[in-house]
Amino acid sequence: MLKDIKFLPVIDYDEDKKNLYVKLNIEAEESFRIKVANPSKIKIKKCKKLFNTLTKSQKQCFFFLICCIKSKKTPIVKGPTASGKSYHVNAFSIILGQETNLYQMNSSTDMSILTGHNIIKENLDGNEKEKIKNNG
Repeated sequence: MLKDIKFLPVIDYDEDKKNLYVKLNIEAEESFRIKVANPSKIKIKKCKKLFNTLTKSQKQCFFFLICCIKSKKTPIVKGPTASGKSYHVNAFSIILGQETNLYQMNSSTDMSILTGHNIIKENLDGNEKEKIKNNG
């Protein structure tokens, strides 16, 4: 049954650009309504064009991000380097007229970037010792 569901999200705005409407597909009757943070930033044609440049999987990720907003959950987007994660999240924020808090993380990033607390490691590796030595 699930294979019969056509899942290719589409977007539209109301006239005063205060709300974004997201539907599962062009034929869906119901839609999610998301309040636009800054309607004056919204250029409807530009935002729709930007949305239409997204791939099918990016549009599905867009729908996932909308669901995160509706459920008040923080999304974490993970993937290989240069796979378009930052581009996608920035496109999402443009379409919603919002500012973005984007944290670039990798294997050497610790939780202090998210918590705002400095965490001092007990053991520094050779590269870290060299950086401290050269900057000191």
